[in-house]
Amino acid sequence: MPYKTKLNLIPKGDKEELMEKYNAFKAKFSAMTEPDIDDFSDYVHVSMTSLQDSLQDELTSLMRSLKIIADDATNYLKFAFGMPNCKTFFCHPVEPFDLIATISSFKTVNYKTEEEANSAGSSLYWPGGGRVTAEYRTKNNENVLHMASSDSYISEAWLELSNQLRQHMSKWHNDVSEENHQSEKDTSHYYRWTIAIENKNTEFMNKLTYIKTLLPEIVISMQAWSSWMAENIIEQEILSKCDEGIDMTVFE
Repeated sequence: MPYKTKLNLIPKGDKEELMEKYNAFKAKFSAMTEPDIDDFSDYVHVSMTSLQDSLQDELTSLMRSLKIIADDATNYLKFAFGMPNCKTFFCHPVEPFDLIATISSFKTVNYKTEEEANSAGSSLYWPGGGRVTAEYRTKNNENVLHMASSDSYISEAWLELSNQLRQHMSKWHNDVSEENHQSEKDTSHYYRWTIAIENKNTEFMNKLTYIKTLLPEIVISMQAWSSWMAENIIEQEILSKCDEGIDMTVFE
């Protein structure tokens, strides 16, 4: 004999009562047990979406200083490099704790008019308008360069600044100590997670301080690089004009 499906209709009041009992029953159980994780370094990268406010302020201050240095060098070499009305801005960081990627990744934007370019020139990040012609990013000590076309332009000065920053950071050593936390008895998931965040922010602040102390040296180095580049450009221009002016008929 085939079975028939029996549909039970529950009154609205009874249904609400059953739902309350079920929710009370479900509340007694945890949705997921505490994961067995010893190293929270990668976990922090996923969990943290932004830096502490104080670190963000320090980072912004550093980036403004670096932008002035790179833009000054770019303007110094403007007669030889670049398309008219081009400006360079930092890229938004993919990973907030990766300082070197944050301060050495940038994009070049070409504006239609000089007035439009100058109005956007003081921004740290691209404020919109114009056309992005190139983007340069550093990731895992590798360079990634995207050019919109073969005649796209990217600032030589910003590339040089990025190289110098990466060279300096290669000499940095992590001084974050966990000795203060080793004596604590709390080994809960939440405690280890907060300590991991604290260590990451402390490490980031140490990197910021390290780069800030090097700013005078970076300024001098970039000025020397700009002068060297300008001398080479002038020398090449003179040689090219001399070559064009030689009358080869005298050698026939």
